[in-house]
Formats: sequence, structure tokens, C-alpha cells
Amino acid sequence: MSRGPRTPDDLPVSRIVAENVYALRIRRGWSQRTLAKATEGGIKPVGFSTVCRIERAARDRSAKPVIVGVDDLVALAGALGFLPERLLVEPKCYVCLDVPPAGFVCRTCGAES
Repeated sequence: MSRGPRTPDDLPVSRIVAENVYALRIRRGWSQRTLAKATEGGIKPVGFSTVCRIERAARDRSAKPVIVGVDDLVALAGALGFLPERLLVEPKCYVCLDVPPAGFVCRTCGAES
């Protein structure tokens, strides 16, 4: 995943959430449908089409980010196994998401688990 230089102006919070949801879902090896199903046992299920719309901003830089509601943010974070605030913060490294798997070192940023 190669990304160009960024400025705070081109990363609104909704785009950061979209990129985090996309990257964490891919890291788990889940499809968008699997992520949507994983939210079904929580407080508020997030539909498949909503997951698709949220992630579109992560895959298409020209797409306008979808505003992610608090309920959806909490549901997605819970399904992915993180606290909601984790989805709000841009990781320093999009390869390992600042947390490489246990026993590994990220070759891109050097982070260790």
C-alpha cells in the first residue's frame, strides 16, 4: 500500500476512520460482508452497504468520505477488537498499523511487538 505525502487538510477524521477500518479488516483477512456480520451481535449492526460506503474513501482518494456515526464507529471497532478511539487516530505506519503481529518487526517502520 503505497501512499503519497499527506497533510492534515487532506485527512478529515472520516477518511482516517475509513482507512483504519479498511486496513484492519484486510489485516484480519475478512471480507466486507464478514465485517458487517461481525457487528450483528453488538449494540447496533452495521450493514454491508454501509461498510462498503465507509471504505470507499480508503480505496478511492477522489471519493468523498462518508460521515461515520458514533454508533457505527463503536460497532465497527468492537467487531475488529479495538476501542473506538483506535479508529480515530491515523497510524504512523499503514503497513503494520503501528502494531505488528506478536514476535515480528515491521520492515517499513521498525515497530516491534
